[in-house]
Amino acid sequence: MRYRPLKSKNALQAVIFSIQFSKKFTENELMEFDSTSNPWRQEFPRRSVMNAVLLNPKRYQPLESDDKVIGISYEKIKVDGSVGLGLKFEEDRILFVVGEYTNWQKIWPKVSKHLSLVLELVSERNPIVAYAVEYNDIFRAEGDYAEFDASFLLQPDSKYIPPHIFERDQNFHFHTGYFDVRSEPVEHQVLTRVNSDLRDGLEKDVRELSIVLFHQISSYLDPHTVGPWKPMPPLPEKIARRGLGNFVDLHDLDKDILRNILSDDMSAQIGL
Repeated sequence: MRYRPLKSKNALQAVIFSIQFSKKFTENELMEFDSTSNPWRQEFPRRSVMNAVLLNPKRYQPLESDDKVIGISYEKIKVDGSVGLGLKFEEDRILFVVGEYTNWQKIWPKVSKHLSLVLELVSERNPIVAYAVEYNDIFRAEGDYAEFDASFLLQPDSKYIPPHIFERDQNFHFHTGYFDVRSEPVEHQVLTRVNSDLRDGLEKDVRELSIVLFHQISSYLDPHTVGPWKPMPPLPEKIARRGLGNFVDLHDLDKDILRNILSDDMSAQIGL
């Protein structure tokens, strides 16, 4: 089979940047964000408001719509109807969606500009508890099913991949996740999740491999003394002071992990 990124020299379909706060945004705060949205309203012209929905507890069906605002989004839509760029306020998170990714050097200045403006609007009484980023890559394999060999796409000795998938020519799925505890510049933890699917494409003799990588920086919670049921505390001051630089660290981490998942040939094709 022939193997290639779904887009020329770039497998990335979407990147989502997420900043999570200690408390949910109130309706008044969301409306204040909306009233000061001029910096991004022209660039992301489609505005959507999410309202609370009351459910009938017996039938689990919408009973009536409440006027309470629980989220607002601003989006730039591509020709195919998907989101090219988007800024979302929802519950306790701010999300920035990039659906027209080119490369980090071109997209990061735009992301950091808008997120910097947004963070100025959030009260200091609502501290940040986590920075997270999700990358969605898709690779395409074309040819006879019998010729499929996962090692042309993936590293057979990667610690992130179960070895049994290299013994098969049928579709597969694998998922793993873990926490890393880091001591510099102060103790904190980084969560990584790897979720991959090989599935049939819409065209004959085409299969697509999706790899979704998720990374999150948060405070360290000792499971022996705190327990997983406790809410996440604010980030340590030294981590919080790095601000949006936390996304740069997560981007570098993502590249390192992806290099350990993809074959050397595919890594070279996408310029890792």
